[in-house]
Amino acid sequence: MPSLGRVEERYAIDQRFGEIEFPVDHIGLFSSHGEFRHWDGKLSLDPLKPEQTRVDVNVDANSIAMAYEDGTAMLR
Repeated sequence: MPSLGRVEERYAIDQRFGEIEFPVDHIGLFSSHGEFRHWDGKLSLDPLKPEQTRVDVNVDANSIAMAYEDGTAMLR
């Protein structure tokens, strides 16, 4: 009987169709939002072993951006 081997499907996650955003809490009074503008990711699926599904994302920390320039500078 032949071995089925590994059946893994790999997909690239395109940043044109997603965003990585985050909130920044200011002493519990209000929050600001920011984003990372440059990132890439990969999704690996194994239909025979769905529990081994993996998502790998690489974020360029220097691409952080917030509407408030001083906030961006502080987070860098």
